[in-house]
Amino acid sequence: MSDEGLVRVFARARDEGDRSRGTAAWELLVVRSHDRVRAVVKAFRFPGHPSVTIPRDEVDDVTQDALLRVLRKLTLRGSSIGEFRAAVVTVARFQCQDHCRAAMSRDKLLAGSIEETYAGDEAPVSRFDAALGRLAGARREREEAARDELDLLRELLPKLTSDDQRAVLRMTMEGYNSRETAEKLGLTPANVDQLRKRGIDNLRRMLGDDAP
Repeated sequence: MSDEGLVRVFARARDEGDRSRGTAAWELLVVRSHDRVRAVVKAFRFPGHPSVTIPRDEVDDVTQDALLRVLRKLTLRGSSIGEFRAAVVTVARFQCQDHCRAAMSRDKLLAGSIEETYAGDEAPVSRFDAALGRLAGARREREEAARDELDLLRELLPKLTSDDQRAVLRMTMEGYNSRETAEKLGLTPANVDQLRKRGIDNLRRMLGDDAP
């Protein structure tokens, strides 16, 4: 059934008080929204501070939190797929903002009091703004390290003897999830996950790193 059809099923069940059928339709809609929500999380920029984004290694966690928020808390009054998707995107952005605020608050607490007054002609500078700058800097450093690691993986990838492992890892590095990779390679998601793990283990051995 299409997403449009699922929204109609949900709306009809909601209006008729059929909780079981409505919940089933809603859960399937949320599952199908995964890629849309993940795209919102990856592209997020904190309002007023465009350098503050969701780190790549936190995208999946924030995506999961946003989907759970949609599943448990979102109430849809309309009956169209457009209304549903707009609501999901709004919830995903709110989740991103909450995630960034929490990270900035932790950094702010580490910084001590919220404001610092400088001598001379310098105006008072908010430690909160300074924390934002440090947070953005730390994220840039993590992203640079991730890019270096990606370059190293690309260099080692041709040395893998398994064509399947090479194909899976190459698509993973290009941003494809397990389901998309499985569809393109004619495998199951479980096969993809297994090949990815074996490929990563082999690359680690090439690097002399036997860490789990």
